[in-house]
Formats: sequence, structure tokens, C-alpha cells
Amino acid sequence: MESISGAYGTVRTLTKLLYPLLGLTFGSLQAQTAPDGSPLDFKLKQTFVNGLLVMPLASGLEAGQASKMNATSVSGYGDTRFSQSVGEDMQTALKEVQKFMSIRHPARPQAFDLEISFEEKYSGKDGPSAAVACGLLMESAITGKTWDPEFAVTGDMNADGSVQPIGGVAAKIRGATRGSCKLVAVPAKNEASVMDVLTMDGPMPLLKICVFSIKSFDEAVALASQERDAVIGPAVSEFAIIRDVCLRDPRAALSTLRSAQGQARLQAVVQKAPHCLSAKHLLMHVQGRAPKTLSLAGSIQTVDSNGRGLLEALKSDVARGGGLAMQEDEMRTTLNTLRNLRPKLDNRVWPYVDSMLKFGDVVRAQLMNPARSGAGLQSFIQNVNATGSSIETAKKALMSDPQVVEELGL
Repeated sequence: MESISGAYGTVRTLTKLLYPLLGLTFGSLQAQTAPDGSPLDFKLKQTFVNGLLVMPLASGLEAGQASKMNATSVSGYGDTRFSQSVGEDMQTALKEVQKFMSIRHPARPQAFDLEISFEEKYSGKDGPSAAVACGLLMESAITGKTWDPEFAVTGDMNADGSVQPIGGVAAKIRGATRGSCKLVAVPAKNEASVMDVLTMDGPMPLLKICVFSIKSFDEAVALASQERDAVIGPAVSEFAIIRDVCLRDPRAALSTLRSAQGQARLQAVVQKAPHCLSAKHLLMHVQGRAPKTLSLAGSIQTVDSNGRGLLEALKSDVARGGGLAMQEDEMRTTLNTLRNLRPKLDNRVWPYVDSMLKFGDVVRAQLMNPARSGAGLQSFIQNVNATGSSIETAKKALMSDPQVVEELGL
């Protein structure tokens, strides 16, 4: 009998021993055998899919990347688990996926576990955004289907197979463009984040990769499959033609898309697959119908990430002599960045970013010309307290607005 350490392993072992005494089977283990009498295994011992992950940077910004995830069949008792330590949210998301798969595939092998691992084994992982990818890994192992190696996916998932929104979509799309992925699936409820990429970075990211929205697990399967159906297949192929033509000369890409033929091709993709967000929003862009400002969620996230240094300066309690978190040149760069971003922000976020700029100006003035007298220091303390409080007041007012709360889905 193999050794199992830890309380969880002990419980599972005792459960397996007690079930026969109660006249029960552990997940129908006794009935699941191959023709030769051996335990029924998964159709694929190992399978892969690309997940889109995001990592916070010290600057406050986020870096997205496509990461290969794999599932390996090992002897066990019908469990699915991560092979490394992950956060509570990711564990919860996997449980929802397991519930869905238990309904979709009630006869999955029970004498083997699936171990899910990430390409980056030694960095922390959390959040629900790998749920759909985990579902695809389980689907592949059970059915024997393999997925397009140029496909990547992100999204949370409920036990009914519905795909739910997640954070960091814009960063994940940018990260996907730096890898080998050419087809990406994101939750339909995150479409605004795709528009934000276009607003901030222009058309090139959405041209390099074909972004689709998904509402259900079945839609993820249709996109990930190596052999696509009569709707998805032609749309993906048509977009690949557009991409290849434009990338032959990236400098002329926008004029190519604006041409009558370019617009006709984009329209053809949208007609075949309305959930092809790359074609949809590129067409809107060349026709002058694309948003000029970021979404509300994108505006808040952009201010928070680009203004992190200012927020850290506030938290460092500069008024009590705790030291300043930024150098003058860093402060100047941050303030210039926020001022340049302001016209692209949802105007409901303007009071928040303006309060941050006022605070930054006070702190930068102290960095450039430190107070040398008691009176000067007292004036700085009063100003930094007042402007620091205004940041918190503005953020609280923004997040307390009923319309904002509803729009953010809080």
C-alpha cells in the first residue's frame, strides 16, 4: 500500500477503506475496468493547453503571459488537483470545474488522479482565471481530444459551464502577443477590456492575435479544437489572411485595414463569428466608431497601477517623517504619465486622478526643495495631509456611486 502523508491523504485513505464495509464503491472504482481487467485510465496520460496569466510588477503595473499548463494522469482515487501550492481562489475555481465535469463525464476514471501544473512551477498562483483552462485539460484527458498549440484561454467558470469575468484581461492580451499564440479566448463579460487594449495600444495587438469572446465551456472547446466547425473554422482562417497581409508591412497595416477590401474582409469575419472581438473592434476602429476613452473598470485599474508610487508615498506616512517612497525623477515621470492618461479615462474617474495629481505635486515640491524651517515643514505636513485625504475621499465617492457599483458588478 502506497504511503500517503498529511491529513488530507489520511482521510482519503480511510474513506477508501471504509466504503467497502458500508457496501459502497469509491467513485464506482470497482466497475471501471479495461477489457484486460486493469483499472480504466484516461484516454490521454498527459495533455496541454495554454493559459493566460498575469503577474503584478513592483511598479504597480501588470505583466501578462501565455503559460503552458499540463495535466498528468497518476495513480489515485479520481481526484483532480494542482501539483503545486496555489491560492484559495484558484482552489475554489477548480472545485467548480470538477462539479461541472462530474456532470459532463460521470464515468471518468476513478482509479487515477489528474495533476495540473504550470510551466512556471516556482512562482505563486492564485485567482480564478485558470478555471476554463483546467476544464479543457480535464476534457482532453477524458475524451482524448487535443488542443491547438497556438490557442490560449483565460476565464473563470461556474459549475453549470458558464464562463465568468476575471481581471487583468488587457495585460493578458498584451502578453499573448509576445508569445506564439495566435488565437485567444476571453470571457464575454470582459469585452470592455479588449476595447481598452485598442484605446491604449492601437490596433496592432488585436491584429497580431485573434481574440474571441466565450460565454460557455462548449464555446471554449469549439475554439480550442484542432478541427473547428463550419462557423469557427472559416472565421479563424479569414482573420489569419487579414493578419498575414497586414504584418507583411506593419507600417501600412492601418491603411490596409481601412481599404475597402480590408473592411470587407473584417466584415466577413464578423458576419461568420460575431464573437470575434478582434475583427469586430478593428472594424469599429477603422470606421471611426471605436471608443475614445477607457472603460470604467479599465480607467480605475489604469489609475491605480500607474499611480501606485503616489499611493505608496501616501502610505509611507510622509507627514510623520517616515520617508518618501519615490525619487524626484520617478515622481515627475509618474505625474506626467497620469496627466497624459487623463483624457483617455472615463470622466467619472477624473476627480480621483486629479486628487492623486495634487498630492503628487505637493510631495514633488518637497523632494525638489525640502522644507528647512519649522514653519515650512508644518506647511508641508498640512498640505500632504489635506491632499492625501482627498485621494481617499475621491476613491470612496467613486466606489460608492450606485451606477459605478452596478457597472462594475460589485
